[in-house]
Amino acid sequence: MLETDKLLGRTKKSFGYEWLRYPTTLGEEENRTFFDMVGLTEEAFKNKFVLDAGCGMGRYARITAKFASSVVAFDLSRSVERIKDIINSPSKIYPLQANIMALPFKNGIFDIVFSVGVIQHTASPKEAFKKLACLLKSGGIMSIHVYVKKLKSIEELKQTTLEKDKRILLDNIEKNFFKKIKFELYLKLRFLRTEIIKTLRNVSTKVPERILYFLSFLAIPKIGRFTLLNFSIPCSSHPNIKVRILETFDWYSPPYLWLFQEQELISWFKEQGFYSIEVSAHGFSPVSVTVKGIKK
Repeated sequence: MLETDKLLGRTKKSFGYEWLRYPTTLGEEENRTFFDMVGLTEEAFKNKFVLDAGCGMGRYARITAKFASSVVAFDLSRSVERIKDIINSPSKIYPLQANIMALPFKNGIFDIVFSVGVIQHTASPKEAFKKLACLLKSGGIMSIHVYVKKLKSIEELKQTTLEKDKRILLDNIEKNFFKKIKFELYLKLRFLRTEIIKTLRNVSTKVPERILYFLSFLAIPKIGRFTLLNFSIPCSSHPNIKVRILETFDWYSPPYLWLFQEQELISWFKEQGFYSIEVSAHGFSPVSVTVKGIKK
């Protein structure tokens, strides 16, 4: 078996294992998270033909289907089997198990294509992006949400997209010597945290899913907002225990985990003929970004 086939198999098993155990719904938090991550409003989805690329168990497809004319939702793993569990009535969602690199769709048929936290887990994220871009109609909207490379300094942070209030706050930090030193240290510690995850993943991606899942239970104990395991090994701090376990599993199980720079992502959109490209950073020192654009 080719190494790429082995890694694809691990990706398929990993996300199947995760999403088959994920809570059915997180209520209002799920709605807020979705619209924040895609950078679109309810109005944008009204009467549109939508593709949810890498849908997991279909939680975001369920939200989209409230407004869209119909939603095609695909995932590499068996997690699509759960879509029927989260739908209580006849639905406009059409689930499909498929590989993002070999999709069975004609080009230029969708009004909106969105992908939340998916292409970073593929062997070739840029190629995956191009495959999705081809599926959009002219005038269609593409939105991707991915992790970004951690920044080591204020100077690097200033090169990213910052909202006006965050840029003002950063300017104030720079003017205060002690605040600047403290914030620079914070950035370096966050970068170090990423390097620790990268090192641990050299081992964790080879651990059987079942064993890694039970190791992720170490993320349960908390004091206030802080997960105890975080003092030694980076893990999720989500308030929901089940999500905290599965998010920690998600950090360490998939064989591919690419991090990107904003300008890299913007260049992908431009190369595929998109305009009105917008970037939304999530977090003051961004953990992830959403990039969206309109296809010519």
